[in-house]
Amino acid sequence: TTLKGNGDFVDIDVDGHTNLDNVSVAGVSTFSDDVNLPDDKKLQIGNNQDIEIYHTSNESFIRNKHEGNYFNFQSGVGASGGFIFKNEDDDETYAILKKFGVELYYGNVRRFLTRPAGAEVVGILTANGLAVSGVSTFSSDLTISAALPKITLNDTDHESDFEIKNENGSFRIRDIDNPTDRYRINSSGGTIHEFFGTADF
Repeated sequence: TTLKGNGDFVDIDVDGHTNLDNVSVAGVSTFSDDVNLPDDKKLQIGNNQDIEIYHTSNESFIRNKHEGNYFNFQSGVGASGGFIFKNEDDDETYAILKKFGVELYYGNVRRFLTRPAGAEVVGILTANGLAVSGVSTFSSDLTISAALPKITLNDTDHESDFEIKNENGSFRIRDIDNPTDRYRINSSGGTIHEFFGTADF
């Protein structure tokens, strides 16, 4: 059967294969089986087709054209592929989710990586506070910058607790529970004081 021109139909039931150049649907479309799109053809969503879902030869994309953000799966990322979150305006900053962890990149350099036992930070980490419940291992220098930099050692089972600090240019080891300096090197250098009782400064 061949139909030409315009026509109004209440219902059409088609069995078999149908070739249509263009279809405009004003209502709901229901599919009871797969919807197949070839590579590089897109499912576009929104009044301005802002959301696109499509597949290339080895990547799958969900792209927000309005915001410039996109999410894609690349088979070449890691041993089993990975998901990448990017913004088209900044091609050097992105996140990768793959089988064995999460990676964050800045300037195309990996800065953060999750591992089975924790996480790895490459570069400088700035934090308002740091609470560590296990062992910390440093493979380079540890610098503490503050007006009165100190390290506090709290013994949860016994007294006393101690502070190691730089106070006004003097190095001090101080007993916190018995407010006493147990050891001090003055800023003048070469002079070492040891205090085993209460001392006032």
